[in-house]
Amino acid sequence: MGIAGNQRPAVGDSIDLAESILADLRKRGLPASPSDFDVWFSYRADANPALKAAADALLARGALTAADVERLQAEHLSPFRLTGGDLDTLNTRLSARLRDALAALDTAIASSAAHQQHLRAGKAALTLHGAPTAGNLAGVIDGLLRTAHESRTRNGLVAAHLETVAREVRMVQQRLRAARALAQTDPLTGLPSRGAFRALLGTAIAETARTDAPLAVLLCDLDYFRAVDDGYGRLAADRALRTVALLLRTHCRDGSVARIGGDSFAALLPGYDREQAAALGERIRQAVMGHSWGEDGLGRMTMSIGVASSDRPHGARLLDEARRALRVAKSEGRNRVVEMTADGPVWPAARRA
Repeated sequence: MGIAGNQRPAVGDSIDLAESILADLRKRGLPASPSDFDVWFSYRADANPALKAAADALLARGALTAADVERLQAEHLSPFRLTGGDLDTLNTRLSARLRDALAALDTAIASSAAHQQHLRAGKAALTLHGAPTAGNLAGVIDGLLRTAHESRTRNGLVAAHLETVAREVRMVQQRLRAARALAQTDPLTGLPSRGAFRALLGTAIAETARTDAPLAVLLCDLDYFRAVDDGYGRLAADRALRTVALLLRTHCRDGSVARIGGDSFAALLPGYDREQAAALGERIRQAVMGHSWGEDGLGRMTMSIGVASSDRPHGARLLDEARRALRVAKSEGRNRVVEMTADGPVWPAARRA
């Protein structure tokens, strides 16, 4: 069973696409597991050309089976596909190719002296005083041709081995770059991870110092999310986290969004002052509260958001201010946006649950 590959929704954003996929999975009675969702979202969003090509090849023979989807996820989306056995295999193969190349080089070096000696002898024979006989001349030239041919053959083998090693090295380099990129990505939501967010923050602070533009940070926590995990199961909780990630991406198009913990997210907003960031935080809060979570019977979900902004930000201080604002939002009843100012926390846009 599977979803037909030609069913592309005419959607304007990722949220519509995600909801369309979930509705299609439900309609066909297919499991909306994280792996199934990831595969179909990547396929229908054209986000992974290699996955799309592989899926199209499978779809050409009929609907995808559960085993097909699992294999597509493992080969094209799993965060471990390039860091485990596959990379070990590449390294083993590279070592073998390198040994072959070194052996060929040793053979070529060992034969070099003999090769040079043959060439010198042939040259001496061709420059002998007097007129060599045709038979002797032919024999000398044949010997030189054999030596040159053997040399070309050895050099060709060495070149072939070295080209193979170079190709394997490039493959390992590509896999390592991909593995490093995956290590900076949260596999559930596709958002940057905590470490990647730190790097983005450092880059944004450096750019802010150059342009004198403000920089804002939003720290966002879902309220009582443990109850979702405990009461409705891991799959429902994962679906909720993916939906929140899509909502944040949709509202923070001018910034960067990351998942920095279980149900904790962060948004980096270059050019946003505190008032603008708080207004955006309020729109996000309302979007989460107003979203339909009925698929898993979750009812309503809410989010608390801490806001901090500065014209001359310091990374640790900016995050600390946003954390303190978030703690106030939690302690004051949750489901609210709190700004941290020089005079302390304020929550002008608060809406009590």
